[in-house]
Amino acid sequence: MAGVVAAPQGLDDARRIEQARTAILYVNAPMGVVASCTTGVLAALAFALDDHAIAPAAGVWAALLLACMAFHLEVCRRYRRVDDPDPAHWTRLFVLAALFEGITWGAGAFLFASSEQFHRQLVMLVLCSGIVAS
Repeated sequence: MAGVVAAPQGLDDARRIEQARTAILYVNAPMGVVASCTTGVLAALAFALDDHAIAPAAGVWAALLLACMAFHLEVCRRYRRVDDPDPAHWTRLFVLAALFEGITWGAGAFLFASSEQFHRQLVMLVLCSGIVAS
C-alpha cells in the first residue's frame, strides 16, 4: 500500500515509533519541496516582470529557494540510503531544511509585498498561506 511507513522489526517500541515518525516526515517531502520551490520561482519571475526594479532581488530570492530545495532534497536522498536511521538526527536535519525554507519565504513576503502595490500583497498572502498549509 502506497504511503504506508513501516519501522524495522526487532527494535524496542519507543525507537520504532520514533523511526516511523521520522519516516513520515520524509515520505512526501520531495514532492512538496519541489512544488513550493516551483511556486516561488514562478512568483519571483512574475514579480520581476511586473516591476523591473525588483528583478535583481527576485533573482536572488529565487536562487535562495533553489538552494533550499537542493539542500532539502539532498537530506531526503541521504535519509533513504541509511539502513538504520537515527530518528533524532534525521528529524533535526529535516527541521533545519524546513527552517531555511521558511526564512526564505518570509524574506520573500517582506521583499515582494510592498505597501504601494496592494495586488502584490494579496498574491504573497495567498502564496504564503498555501505554502504554510501544505
